[in-house]
Amino acid sequence: MSTTTSCKIKNKFLCEYMTTLVKQQPRAKNGRFLKISSQPRDKSGRFIRARKNTAVKTLIYVVLDQSGSMMSCKSSVISGFNEYIQAQKRQPNSDKVCLSLMLFDSVKTDIRHNNIALKFVPNLNNETYIPGACTPLYDAIGRAVKSIDTKKKQSVFFVVITDGEENSSHEFTRQTIFDLITDRTKNGWTFVYLGANQDVWQVGGSLGFSGGNTMSYNTNNAQQVFIATACATTAYRATGSVVSDSVFLDAGLTAKDFGNVTIHPTTKSKSKVKK
Repeated sequence: MSTTTSCKIKNKFLCEYMTTLVKQQPRAKNGRFLKISSQPRDKSGRFIRARKNTAVKTLIYVVLDQSGSMMSCKSSVISGFNEYIQAQKRQPNSDKVCLSLMLFDSVKTDIRHNNIALKFVPNLNNETYIPGACTPLYDAIGRAVKSIDTKKKQSVFFVVITDGEENSSHEFTRQTIFDLITDRTKNGWTFVYLGANQDVWQVGGSLGFSGGNTMSYNTNNAQQVFIATACATTAYRATGSVVSDSVFLDAGLTAKDFGNVTIHPTTKSKSKVKK
């Protein structure tokens, strides 16, 4: 998919998303917008005025598989990730966004960027993204979640991108990852799982990811999943970084808009899974 085509797709859905928000906002008989009833109030029932420049600080945390099987889609992963970052840099309030990037395989989990300002995030290239070894998926997710400072006042948009299932973790189990994600979700974090060569709905759900925040993709064109995730991330930020269990549907995306991805319905994860 060309850069021009991907931009058109993003612009199309972002425009539709914002148009929907405007249509849903109630109006008075004279056509003026009414105050939305969900606007916060004080104890006396009066509306609380929003402070100026109070955009929510957001951490985008990307856990990116760098195991050997990713070699087949290396170029599209690099271009897709770079386009994802550039799309976020172009959005309003980008100065309120930081990014962490973890690349992982069975040799090491490398936190390449740790909560750095979005404007300073460099592109990936053939020298900085080199697939190899096996897939310690549980260890990568667990270490990434544990590395985030929960004392900081920020919303967290946590994205996992892999093309294979767990096969070499030693520190974390499926149950411990499920418990971690469940706990952080209750605290307002949003978790997204993007996978290939697996039943993403089942695998993501067993780890605690909402079905509506999972997406299957084809490694022949991994760039498409980054385009869809860019739309979802932008919509998430536009809502004030409110926790979501259906980020792709929130952005107005459907599977028919992307030839090689599958967007799953929202579902509650099982409360317990086998280790």
